[in-house]
Amino acid sequence: MPNLKPNTFPRVSVIMPVFNHEQFLAESIVSVLQQTMEDFEFIIVDDASDDKCPEIIALYASFDDRIKHHTLPVNMGQAHATNYGAKFAKGEYMAWHHSDDNYHPEFLEKLLATGADVAYSAFAQFTIDGEVTRYGTDLDNFTFDLERFKSKCYLSCQVMIYKRSIFEELGGYDDSFETCTDWDFSLRACQAARTVELVPEVLGYYREWHPQANRRRISESIRNDNRRRIRQKYGVDDTDVESIEREENLKKESNAD
Repeated sequence: MPNLKPNTFPRVSVIMPVFNHEQFLAESIVSVLQQTMEDFEFIIVDDASDDKCPEIIALYASFDDRIKHHTLPVNMGQAHATNYGAKFAKGEYMAWHHSDDNYHPEFLEKLLATGADVAYSAFAQFTIDGEVTRYGTDLDNFTFDLERFKSKCYLSCQVMIYKRSIFEELGGYDDSFETCTDWDFSLRACQAARTVELVPEVLGYYREWHPQANRRRISESIRNDNRRRIRQKYGVDDTDVESIEREENLKKESNAD
């Protein structure tokens, strides 16, 4: 892999917080470095990992100058680490990459081609061994609907790009949420954006639960509480959620017929 140098002002800043993902980190880094759109910087923030992540990051940074890596002295969580990395971002657009997930090689190229302030692609879930198990996106119902998004997180921040100016306007990710901070940020970004576009192709792969998954460290009760907080913040109650779910089930049954 060639030692590529970033432009002074790259098109995209990809930010990746890392914590104890040594099993998947190299694969995840390579999925970014192999993008067909090469005009990006790759900001990696090690959130005080105590495994081999620091050595893996240093290895890849040694032969690709697009990687800029930083280390936090204590573990602060994904949102804080991502906000920290964003302080160094110079790209017109930003993306938050998870250190146990992978990009499709054309992820950046195809989302940038939309020209939108905010863009998403579809995604699929895959196993520890890399086997795709199911599509996380309902491609038959893959349209942007802000009211639906307030009720259900059907768009993934893992396959999202957004203008850096929007990130700065919003003040980044809200680290008062222990989980679902990406959903909250996505909603705020979509509200602030002039244009939101969806690319109906699987351009990202979301790793299923594994022992080192960040979400494994957070209880189901906390996740549910954070989801309720977000819905309340945007004026959504449980009745609205149930109504939307019924409508989606009816559409699926109709399409099946």
